Amino acid sequence: MSRRARPAATPGSSDLAPQRAALLEAHVRFELDRWSSGGLAAAVREEVDALYAWLASVRLADLAPAEPVAASLAELVEKAPVTDETTRLLNEVVTTALHTFAESELKVRDLTRREDVLAVADASARLDRLRTEVIDALTASTAYRRLVAHVLYRGVKDYVLTENVLARRIPGASSIVRFGQRGLNTAAPGLEQAVDRQLSAFVEANIAETLRESRRYLEATLDARMLRVLAEEAWGQLAPRRVSELATLADDEDLERLGAELVGLVEHTRRSGRLTPFVESAVRELLTRHADDSPGDLLRDLGLGRNEAVEELTRLLTPLMEQPAVQDFVEERVRARLASFYASDACPVAD
Repeated sequence: MSRRARPAATPGSSDLAPQRAALLEAHVRFELDRWSSGGLAAAVREEVDALYAWLASVRLADLAPAEPVAASLAELVEKAPVTDETTRLLNEVVTTALHTFAESELKVRDLTRREDVLAVADASARLDRLRTEVIDALTASTAYRRLVAHVLYRGVKDYVLTENVLARRIPGASSIVRFGQRGLNTAAPGLEQAVDRQLSAFVEANIAETLRESRRYLEATLDARMLRVLAEEAWGQLAPRRVSELATLADDEDLERLGAELVGLVEHTRRSGRLTPFVESAVRELLTRHADDSPGDLLRDLGLGRNEAVEELTRLLTPLMEQPAVQDFVEERVRARLASFYASDACPVAD
């Protein structure tokens, strides 16, 4: 990494004695060179090694005692501000991602594997209590009741008006039925309205038992085998489709409205304070359970061991430290912290 030319002296260094000013400049150069392209990897390795060595010598409880940390995190979850700009930024991230997907030639099967989808379906099928709750909620809903009533009504009505039921009961009706419902209404005014009244009464009288029967049917048929069949059918339909097709199912305005409503929902729930005790209890339990564990061991268990941390930090910091604005800021902060020492009585160099 080639650094831009630095100023010869820190602001205010003209007030320092020459020897102190020279030492300050040498110290600044030394610190900055440690974070240059030539020294960055070694500096990261040195700091990470020291950090992980220290983490191995302490317990999680030494860094994050359960009670105060749990209380602080719970309060943060409840009271942390979410501004309009935060909502706008989240919407921007989502829409940008969808625009990227909309230009992609990838298909769904390129993003995930069939065996993984079916494994999720199989695992879900074993959640019997959840399956029962979902079926109960579905069959008890107004939408489901209306759907069943509509299907029952239309099925019976179509059968009565178009099959041989009328032909067997009404002389000459068979020839009229062949001309369709309009012909039937012409030949027998008021017949369809009478059928409607009778069918509506029939459906209303039988809907409760029909719903109970549909619930029993769903409980009997939506087993592990059927859920796997449904997953296979869904995979068969989605796998060959381009991701770009799915990304265009909602436009930017739709996503913005949905995002705003979701943020409002989360904000109300979060600020109500009703979640706070649960968050605090969960965090406290987690920290208590691992109180005697080494933080370094926990990081390794999470896949972030010492070598992984060095590699990832070096990869992230290398392009960042090559940015002129970052270089200037780092130099400014290094100079500011060191200059205060060299201008103080703590510096052993004589004026």
